[in-house]
Amino acid sequence: MNAADARSGLRAIDGGTVLNDPVKRLHRFQGEHIEVRFTAPHMGGRGRYIAVIPVGTIPDESREITVTSLDLTGLMDQLETSCRQAMARRASSRAEYAHS
Repeated sequence: MNAADARSGLRAIDGGTVLNDPVKRLHRFQGEHIEVRFTAPHMGGRGRYIAVIPVGTIPDESREITVTSLDLTGLMDQLETSCRQAMARRASSRAEYAHS
């Protein structure tokens, strides 16, 4: 850091990335759960973000689940808190079945 930078009080940060960026969360979730279908509102339009979880994805759930939110952060919060644990249990039961 040179003297001019020190006087201005400016310092480099981590490239401006936002912690818990909802787009990064979406991409990570999609990589882990390829069976879930996502729909976003039309560009510049109003609408809801939608995630559709197919029948059989969540253990002991016999119906398709639709999760919606006005923003991507809200959608990801809902998916991660309510669905991720159930899907992880299903994945681990698949792994146990494959090894038996």
